[in-house]
Amino acid sequence: MEGTDCTLATGCACADPSWLPPVYEYDHTTGNCCVIGGFVYRGLALPAERGRYFFGDFCSGKIWSMRFDGSNVTEFADRTAELTPCGPAGLEHVISFGEDADGELYVVDGTGGEIFKIVPAGATSWSTCSSLPNSSGRRARISHGGTTMVSADDFELFADDAVAGQFGLFYYGPQMAEVPFGDGLRCIGGSSWRLNPPQVIDPTGHTARRVDYDAPVAPGGQLAPGDTWFFQFWYRGPGGSGFNLSDGLGVTFCP
Repeated sequence: MEGTDCTLATGCACADPSWLPPVYEYDHTTGNCCVIGGFVYRGLALPAERGRYFFGDFCSGKIWSMRFDGSNVTEFADRTAELTPCGPAGLEHVISFGEDADGELYVVDGTGGEIFKIVPAGATSWSTCSSLPNSSGRRARISHGGTTMVSADDFELFADDAVAGQFGLFYYGPQMAEVPFGDGLRCIGGSSWRLNPPQVIDPTGHTARRVDYDAPVAPGGQLAPGDTWFFQFWYRGPGGSGFNLSDGLGVTFCP
């Protein structure tokens, strides 16, 4: 069988009562050619999606979801547009789905060799190169709050475990690196832009800065949908001597 159609392939009986019919089928129009089965979502990051089955097509790269109660298909939807990755990496040929121990879902692209995780909108960020301990024995860390959606305009950078009472600043650039610099590692290569002015680190080792999408700090440094930028926090060491850096943060900004 192919869907509910008998293929008349040699040696195959189309009316075998032990076979279960599909709960849904589609034709080969609009570039479709091969069903890639997936999983029912059981994770916690996307509570509205719990109980939905996700699957795709190899040739068209489309992804759909639906609910099935044992008898009827409901809430069938084309999810391709909202699951298309931001930035240059596209999802062209779906070859598999994956599920981790927490029930979160992944999609494998056979063309680019990427594995994409299905995450809430605006959560496209990841850690890059490591940080080294500063002379007070801690490693500074960078993270972000808000979303990575330019339309939401709520992106904020955080630095933690830096040297309390000293000053530092966030900077960013389009390239990732990992080279010795000061008392740490520089995670951004090539051109970079500072988010001035510098900021004083509070007594807990924390500081934060909201990013204004409409105020580029230099030509070429504008944060725009589809762009990927790498961020890092530079800060003075104890007593104002020397300097160190946090780990890096990679962000792909979505519309």
